[in-house]
Amino acid sequence: MRVRRNGPGSDDTRWDAVVVGAGFAGSLVAQRLGARGWRVLVLEAGRTAPTAGGTHLMGDAPGTSVVDQWQRCWDHPNLYAVGCGSMPSLGTSNPSLTMAALALRSAERIHQDLLALRRPAALSAPSPPSSPPSSSPSEPS
Repeated sequence: MRVRRNGPGSDDTRWDAVVVGAGFAGSLVAQRLGARGWRVLVLEAGRTAPTAGGTHLMGDAPGTSVVDQWQRCWDHPNLYAVGCGSMPSLGTSNPSLTMAALALRSAERIHQDLLALRRPAALSAPSPPSSPPSSSPSEPS
């Protein structure tokens, strides 16, 4: 993915999605949304951090987890915490394939959420104003 700072539309600061962290999961989400036509801003602080598991657990209820099955935060429905942090532990193997699957799944949900936000409201056509009954001219008697 290439980022241009100058060029057509570079003055526009409206984005459909902001991805914080261009690691494996963030890059997958940004690429998937960008490929579908969404304007995505990717923010990256620098060096890659080691994979950390268990920092924001995924679960079925807000009382026992931070994110739902889509990695959407319970307390902030427009915030997705995509990455290995939703896994309770990492064990001894590399979590890349699981993280990729979760990231792509989350990207699909984010895409659906963005479509729902952009969907125009269904408005019915206004009914024509009712006209007063026309009175026929009286005929001479």
